[in-house]
Amino acid sequence: MCEHHSGESFTLGVLLGAVLGAAAGILFAPASGEETRESLVVSGRHLQKKARKVAREVAEAAEPYVEEFEDSLSNMAEEVSDRATEARGQVEDFVDDHRKEIKKVTRPIKKLFNQ
Repeated sequence: MCEHHSGESFTLGVLLGAVLGAAAGILFAPASGEETRESLVVSGRHLQKKARKVAREVAEAAEPYVEEFEDSLSNMAEEVSDRATEARGQVEDFVDDHRKEIKKVTRPIKKLFNQ
């Protein structure tokens, strides 16, 4: 889990460094407005490419974990379904085995509500 956060920190650091570097370059470089705007466009495109690359790398790194999670979730759903089916069978068996006793208990209740 620590490695995951370390990767996020690194990615954030790279992006933050690129933004701060571009800002510092603009602030300290004597350039005309047109040159500054062109520099901003170039820096923005460069930053966009870096962000896309980092996003791709993060998605690729996360893929095995996503697949593992999906498999786990599928296995849990199957197990829950199996247990529910088993429980239903047990309830049906209980009702079948105790039908007479259940009728004895429910008859007075039905009479009470049918009055």
